[in-house]
Amino acid sequence: MRRSMLLAMLAICAIHSGGCSVFISAAGRKGTDTSFLLPGVERTTVIAKLGPPLSSTRSEQGLTVDSWVINTGVKPNGLWAVTHATLDVLTIGLWEIVGTPASMVGHELEDKKQDLTVTYDQQLRIRDVNLAMVDKKPLKPKPL
Repeated sequence: MRRSMLLAMLAICAIHSGGCSVFISAAGRKGTDTSFLLPGVERTTVIAKLGPPLSSTRSEQGLTVDSWVINTGVKPNGLWAVTHATLDVLTIGLWEIVGTPASMVGHELEDKKQDLTVTYDQQLRIRDVNLAMVDKKPLKPKPL
């Protein structure tokens, strides 16, 4: 009787503890959609989809140049999802206390930033698109 009660409790916990860490790892995170950035697309469409640019300048030729910093996203990771699910079952759901924050921090570390620069022609239609990884400079220790 006691054993069947324990198994029932484990089953209920396993069903209800398919918590955040499992889904965070299994789903990944979508990056910024840049598939629509094609020559000829109007600036108003770009701003509607990406939001206002971080900077907007004029080039030497008088063309408008907008810049954003975008996210590349994080690919789903089935192995981590299975690991989190296993730890959820083994700890009767207590793993979520550690697993969910760890998954969130891991996604933040994996999600890379890119500089996106869009140059428009005189009619404010896309002429050129450039993507470059944002340089992350290592922290230097401060002298004592």
